[in-house]
Amino acid sequence: MSVLVDNSVFYCKCTSKENEYCNLFMKYVAERNYPFAQMYYEIDSCTREVMFINRSIVSNNDSIPVGDKHCGDIKWVFHDGTESSLDTVKYTYDSLGVYPIMLIANLNNGACVDTLIQNITIGPYYIDTIQAYICNGETYESNGFNESEKGIYSMNYITKRGCDSLIVLDLNVYDKYLETFYDSVCEGADYINYGFSCSHPGVYTHNFQSINGCDSIVVLNLYQKQLYPDYSMIEDKYIIVEDFPVIVDVSCDGCNSYYWNTGSTNPRIEINQTGSYYVTIYTGCGNIYDSLLVVLPEINIYFPNAFTPLKPSNNTFFPIYDNNGKVFLESFEIFNRWGEIIYSSRNKVWDGRYKGKLCDSGVYVWRLLYKTKYTGNNVFEKTGNVNLIR
Repeated sequence: MSVLVDNSVFYCKCTSKENEYCNLFMKYVAERNYPFAQMYYEIDSCTREVMFINRSIVSNNDSIPVGDKHCGDIKWVFHDGTESSLDTVKYTYDSLGVYPIMLIANLNNGACVDTLIQNITIGPYYIDTIQAYICNGETYESNGFNESEKGIYSMNYITKRGCDSLIVLDLNVYDKYLETFYDSVCEGADYINYGFSCSHPGVYTHNFQSINGCDSIVVLNLYQKQLYPDYSMIEDKYIIVEDFPVIVDVSCDGCNSYYWNTGSTNPRIEINQTGSYYVTIYTGCGNIYDSLLVVLPEINIYFPNAFTPLKPSNNTFFPIYDNNGKVFLESFEIFNRWGEIIYSSRNKVWDGRYKGKLCDSGVYVWRLLYKTKYTGNNVFEKTGNVNLIR
């Protein structure tokens, strides 16, 4: 009888020829076997000797090792071509490095083969890592090294036992710093920042040691700020304005901030009405207080205190002013002693007559109502007396 070898279970019933009631049942497992190469090894880092132990098995699964049946038909193949068929074999390597080892497991005189390749790392017996730093421009010269750049360096040694050892240097290089500052000091004051102590403008240097122990240089460029005692930024403090707006600018070098009594914090303001304006200028070296007064041009209107209607000169009465478009008369009136209006005009002079008849000599009251170019619709009033002489 032949069956398929696929790890199946078969049962067989056998009946006696002499007695048909005598039966025998048998169970068979059609098991397929596979060689499965496995190894174990131990490394002596000092002598570089490695002991290899065969742990290959016969497995009934071709993917994973199943079972504990030892497979002794093996062959070791080393990187230099050396071979061995022993279960346990020792091999001594000449130098440090990574070397392949091949283990071949066989079944049925090589009909079934499994091969395992393992890389063996032969490292130093002793490894030490040194963390060190130097400043830029220096050289690390300890432990046999001579390095001046950042990096990882190694050096091989032989111990007293003759074992390989490895020293690894992890070297950092820290910079030396050169910092330059620009700052100011008020006239007559001392500058005491960044470790400096000076009171005059100039260039100063100071050596420091950084947190990493490297020399660092700080350069200070110091200039002096002017004090402003009794200083004024406004040249014209009394401004007569015919037309608005007026622009006033108090910007100055070394001035930090500005505050006007209008609430503005801008050095340049636009003025649209008369009044007093004050500014405080903060300089960091004292304050500047300044002010100006903005006024309108003075309007002068004159009135004679007497006139003579019958004379060849000074024979009329009317306000005298510079008629250049700055004054606009609303009304000009004359009153007699009883309060009656005997004259009213905006542009015609009074010749001393009322209803075509010359008035008597005496004192007469006058009233003028007028506007100006600068006051909009505001009406102003002037009153007074004039003496008519016949």
